[in-house]
Amino acid sequence: MEQLWQQIKQRFLSNTTFQNYDDIIERSCQAWNEILSEDGFIENLCSREWSFLV
Repeated sequence: MEQLWQQIKQRFLSNTTFQNYDDIIERSCQAWNEILSEDGFIENLCSREWSFLV
């Protein structure tokens, strides 16, 4: 989860000013949806070479 949050902050929310609380929610949801639209992003983010069983 921490890695996912770091990616969202770095790619979508860094150096951003928000108008109000609703703007924070809206932009966070947009970032989340953008991340989900990238095929294999979460799998690649969470996978580790050493964790695969042969």
